[in-house]
Amino acid sequence: MTQATSAATPQIFERIAALMADVPAIAKKQSNKEQGYMFRGIDTIYNSLHDLMTRHGIFTTSEIMDIQRNEWLSKSGGKLIEFALRVRWTFWAPDGSYVNSETMGQSMDSGDKAANKAMTMSHKTALLQIFMVPTAETPDADANSPEPQERYYTNGHTAALPPMPPPPPDYNYTPPPQQPPQQQAPPPQRAPQGSPNNGYSGGNGGRASGKQVEYLTDLLKRDGFSDQDRKYVDWLIQQGISREQCSGLIDRANAHLGGTLNTSFVPQAQAAGAEKDDLPF
Repeated sequence: MTQATSAATPQIFERIAALMADVPAIAKKQSNKEQGYMFRGIDTIYNSLHDLMTRHGIFTTSEIMDIQRNEWLSKSGGKLIEFALRVRWTFWAPDGSYVNSETMGQSMDSGDKAANKAMTMSHKTALLQIFMVPTAETPDADANSPEPQERYYTNGHTAALPPMPPPPPDYNYTPPPQQPPQQQAPPPQRAPQGSPNNGYSGGNGGRASGKQVEYLTDLLKRDGFSDQDRKYVDWLIQQGISREQCSGLIDRANAHLGGTLNTSFVPQAQAAGAEKDDLPF
């Protein structure tokens, strides 16, 4: 973060501090049903901060410092557009003094809204950080925390590791050799960066949608997965994989590619005691 002034006594520091004293807690009331976490939406943040920024005479402008645009091809040939932006947000006071804050924003969309979503995420991060907007969680929220468990990082949020669907009977699994990330080649027809969410995680119940299945199978084409991993997923799809199973596998695959899964994609414990391979392929 940098700052510059055009007056001997800059107003921006005093005004930001005064706004911080007045800003209310913004609760995480919106729910992501796919990954099971609560969050604060951009509309809630704008509605909470608009009057305060007007009262304290603070406004923002933006400058895109870096932009990366990638196109992802789905199995059916559809095009997904991804934008990753580094944006410099300037917080201004009436005397011309200002503070800069650079934040990242990343999003993917099948239409024309990927760039707008990325800008929104970047602005949201800048506002929450510069004003240190508190949440409305109770002070003793950690008192009743569950026992520690393996966790993974996905989509900007930490969530419990989803369980694997049960394997077919007598399934033999040989984990693939682990390779250093720097030795892995970028996937064919894919952008070499990012861990897309892309809105493909489905809700509970019912069979997985075609887009979910396409996205999962596309992920399994990337380096880091073995032929056994792909055959296992193909078998689940043939059996009529559910939305919940497909969503969990997508999250595990992204965590595996990001190096945060801390276990093999298909846990070896699920194949313990197996003597033969009964997969139908």
